[in-house]
Amino acid sequence: MEPLAPVGGILVSESVHRNLGNKTNIVSTFIREEQLKNVKEPIKIYSVHVEGVEPMDIAEQSTAPQQAPPKSRDPGKIRFAVGGALIIVLLFYFLYSNFSTETTPVEAQATSLDKSIVVLPFTNLSSDPEQEYFSDGMMEEILNHLVKIEDLKVISRTTAMRYKGSLKPLNEIAKELGVASVLEGSVRKAGDKIRIAVQLIDGDTDLHIWSESYDRNLDDVFSIQSEVAQSVASYLQAEISPEIRVKIKSQPTTNTEAYNLYLQALFQERTATIAGFAKAIELLEKAIQLDPEFADAFLGERKSTFTFTGISQVKSAKQAVEIGKPYYDKALEIDPDNIQAHIYLAHSYLWYEWDFEASDKEFQTLLELNPNYSWADFLIASGRFEEALERSMISFEIDPLSSGVWTDIILSHYFNNQPTEALVAISTALSGDIANHFVISDASRAYLYLEKYDKVIETIDRLFKEYEDVRSPRPLGILAIAHYHLADFDKCNQLLQELKKKSEESSAGSPSFYLAMIYAQMGEIDTAFNWLEKAYQDHEVEMYWLKVEPPFGPLRSDPRWQGMLDKVGFPKWL
Repeated sequence: MEPLAPVGGILVSESVHRNLGNKTNIVSTFIREEQLKNVKEPIKIYSVHVEGVEPMDIAEQSTAPQQAPPKSRDPGKIRFAVGGALIIVLLFYFLYSNFSTETTPVEAQATSLDKSIVVLPFTNLSSDPEQEYFSDGMMEEILNHLVKIEDLKVISRTTAMRYKGSLKPLNEIAKELGVASVLEGSVRKAGDKIRIAVQLIDGDTDLHIWSESYDRNLDDVFSIQSEVAQSVASYLQAEISPEIRVKIKSQPTTNTEAYNLYLQALFQERTATIAGFAKAIELLEKAIQLDPEFADAFLGERKSTFTFTGISQVKSAKQAVEIGKPYYDKALEIDPDNIQAHIYLAHSYLWYEWDFEASDKEFQTLLELNPNYSWADFLIASGRFEEALERSMISFEIDPLSSGVWTDIILSHYFNNQPTEALVAISTALSGDIANHFVISDASRAYLYLEKYDKVIETIDRLFKEYEDVRSPRPLGILAIAHYHLADFDKCNQLLQELKKKSEESSAGSPSFYLAMIYAQMGEIDTAFNWLEKAYQDHEVEMYWLKVEPPFGPLRSDPRWQGMLDKVGFPKWL
């Protein structure tokens, strides 16, 4: 066994500490006691030691109530790179559930757990491996029906798909995700004939609760999805309101070929490649031609036009709105409660039009349609830091292996003045397979905010090494600031020149915004405002973060600062 290394100071109650004492690979050392607001008993701080995790400094004094994400253990093929990272997540779960100011009674929590479920990726049993898109689609559509049922806690698709191909026992998966039940299935498709077999498993005993096989024609696929969802809800004793039952029974399209094309398009989009997106566009346009009233066919990643990813061919915010909005509006005209359409419309209002009030209206609509919805990006940019952390925690309960949720958690902890928790979250996120380029990039961003410049360089070096095509303005700007503060002015200047070249070519990725940020940190205030003006004129996407971005601190005492905020259109309530 490798030496045990300290992870950091974590606020735990006495009962949590006793629970941790039963783990053979955890050692903890008492540090001090603190009295937290809304918590009756003093809280004890322990330094927790787990195997294989690098030591991390413990903050001298916590200045805010401790909150962090709930439990998630090492799932099959994902495997966090260090076993100790799992324990950190477990600690976060105890913290959040024990110290949230709106703690749910134990009896209510137990009832909720009895109605929690993960829908695992369905197995493709078709003779043609190309039919995998259909088995993935069936799993997702059934999951989407279950999500509509408020009485159920359903693990999100993002986390569930991490188990695709895993041979891990189902009861272990259930324990890792903290759910009571597991739904698994298989799909066989041959022409217009389909056979879908599903079984509901008790997460504790690994015993079958219910199973069924459906041999139908393809045009009966929606009935199968509806029947499965309602059967699962029945066996889990979950209540379904009449309105939700109508939604579950409804058909998104009457044209099975259009639906088949739609599922293929989703499969192509998730390759996250230029070729995949182009193919998805082609398939979705064909689906629209076959059924102009198929709302979901008007949506998709290619319609949200993410200009900062390098995948989209869209080069300006104006073009993004011109391309995307008609599709969102049409989808909502057909289906006013279409969640994805509301998400894309909210993003468009914020990113491309800087309309915070319209974005907030869409956000409130989304919360009505899906109480578990989280949009920390908008909430942080709006200065609603506590709400951002709260929503991130809610998302974590149903999507613990989502890279997007982890970036939300990292940034939310920082903006809630919880640096220790932010550092623990960064360490955990960077240690496993959830560490995609978004996680690595936002980890470097948080390191910059925390003035850990060596860590910034180390993290971005990893980013560029693992993802050769992501030399986008954000990591370049963050890296330049780190080199400046470490007095490596030659490297800083090289990065400045690279960003200036990008600014001449396109506004994609907001290069002028990050040039302004660099000059603000260098104390060249006039130059910083000149670049901000260019970012404004080019309508660069990142400008919606302007008011809260810490590196712009040196500009805030200048009279021109409020003028720029007013031009962007930040509402008075921000």
